[in-house]
Amino acid sequence: MFGNPDWTWSELDPFMKDIEKPRDPTKDKTIKSGSWHSYDPACHNDGNDTGQVWVGARDRGRDWSQVIPALMRTVNHTYPDAPTQRDLCCGDPRGVSMFMNTLTPGQIRTDAARSWLDPILKNATTKNRITVLTGQIVGKVNLEKNVQKSPDANGLYKATGVEFGVHNKDNWRWNVTAKQEVLLAAGSAMSPLILQYSGIGPKKVLQHANVTQKLDLPVGLNLQDQTTTNVRSEVTAQGNGQGQAAYFATFAEVFGPDAQAYEGILNDDDTLKKWADETVAGGGFHNSTALLEQYRNYQKWLLQENVTYAELFLDTDNRINFDLWDLIPFTRGYVKILDKDPYLRSFEYNPRYFENELDVAGQAAASRLARTLSRSHEMAQYTGNELIPGHLLPLNATLSEWMHYVKQNFRANYHGVGTCSMMSREQGGVVNQKAQVYDVDGLRVVDGSIPPTQVSSHVMTVFYGMAAKIAKVIIDEYKP
Repeated sequence: MFGNPDWTWSELDPFMKDIEKPRDPTKDKTIKSGSWHSYDPACHNDGNDTGQVWVGARDRGRDWSQVIPALMRTVNHTYPDAPTQRDLCCGDPRGVSMFMNTLTPGQIRTDAARSWLDPILKNATTKNRITVLTGQIVGKVNLEKNVQKSPDANGLYKATGVEFGVHNKDNWRWNVTAKQEVLLAAGSAMSPLILQYSGIGPKKVLQHANVTQKLDLPVGLNLQDQTTTNVRSEVTAQGNGQGQAAYFATFAEVFGPDAQAYEGILNDDDTLKKWADETVAGGGFHNSTALLEQYRNYQKWLLQENVTYAELFLDTDNRINFDLWDLIPFTRGYVKILDKDPYLRSFEYNPRYFENELDVAGQAAASRLARTLSRSHEMAQYTGNELIPGHLLPLNATLSEWMHYVKQNFRANYHGVGTCSMMSREQGGVVNQKAQVYDVDGLRVVDGSIPPTQVSSHVMTVFYGMAAKIAKVIIDEYKP
C-alpha cells in the first residue's frame, strides 16, 4: 500500500539472510546446554562463512532459567493458539520463543562497525579506498540546480557534495565533493534535519528557520517511535538462571477481556478518520486522506491477519523482568529544525507519544498482561514480590488505572522510523524505491528514516537487509 512493490518480504528476505553468519544454538557446543532455543535452517544463511554479522545464542555461562518454559506454558494455558519455541527469524513472529543475538562465539557484540567497517580498514587493499572522519558534524547537502538537463538528469537539483563544520566559526567549514552520489545515513533523527538545512522540507518549517526552500517534501513528518514500560518482580530461588525470551502477542491477546470493545473501536472508519485528522492537526503527517489509508492497513493487519501488536520482552537474569511495547503505534510525530545554522543543533524532536488513544490503551493492556502472566499458572511459582509497578497499582487495577499509570511511567523505545519515508510521492514519500530523494539527482537516504511504518519485529535486521538491497541497486546502476 506504500507504493513499494519491490519491497515485499520475498524481496527483502534474501538480503537479511545473506548478511548473517549464524550458529545453530541447538547444536552450538560453545554455549551452556539445555536452552529452549529453536532453529530452522531454512530461515538462515546456508553459506555460513559468507555473511558479515555473527548471530548466535546469548550465554552468560549459568544454567538456563525455568521461568522461560514456564512462560511458554502459561501463555499456552491462557491462549492455546499461541505458538511457542519457534525460530523468530522466519518472518512470522508470534507467541513465545527464545531468540538469537548479534554475538560472536566469544559473546562480543557484532555491530555495523565491527561487521563492515573494520574489515575494510584492516585490509591493505580496501583501506585506501575510504576515509573516516570522526567527531565531525555534517551540516547540509550541497545542491546545484539542473539548469540545462543532461540526458541522464531527472531531478530539479543535483547533489554535488556535503558541508561539515563548527558552530559560529565560518572559517571552520569544509566541503567534500561527490564524484557520483551522496549517501545520507545519519539516522531517523538527523537525516531529515540535514535535508531541511539543505532546503528540502515543508515550507513552514524552513521559513521559520530562515532557510530558503528548494524542494517541498514532507521531510521530518511521519515520525513513529514505540513506548516502553516495565513490569518487574523478584524471582524465587528455583527460578534463578539466565535467558531471554519474547512474547509476540496479537491484538486480541493483548486486550484480553477488553478485546471486543477495542476491536470495535479499531473497526470504526469514522474513528480512524478522526485519528488521521487529529494527527495532521498535530503536525505528525501532511495529509489525512493518505494517513487514513495507513490506518486502514493497520486495521487489516491487526484484526484480519493477526499481525503481532505488542512485544513482551522477558529477561530472567536474577529477576522476572518484562520490557514491553506496542509495536504498531498510530501516533505520528515530527522532527524539525529551529535555526538555519546546522551546527547550532537547534531542533525539535517530538514523537508526540500517546497522542492516539489506542496507543495508550494498548500499552496499558500489554503492561497488565505482563503482570497477569507473571502471577498465573506455572509462572506463579517463580514470581516473588513485585517491584514495578508494585504498590503504585493495585493487583485488580482497571484498564483505566493502567492507562493513567503508563502515561506517567514510560520511556522511548528508540526505534524511530518514517521521517524520510520510502513511499510514493502522492502518499507522502521523500525517497523512491531506490532510496533516491525525489527531484534530486545523486542523493539517497539509506537508514532508519526511510521505512514508512513500524514492523512487528526488531528493526535491526530490517535495516541491515534494507541497506544491502539498496547497495546492490547502486552497484548495478554503475556497472559498465
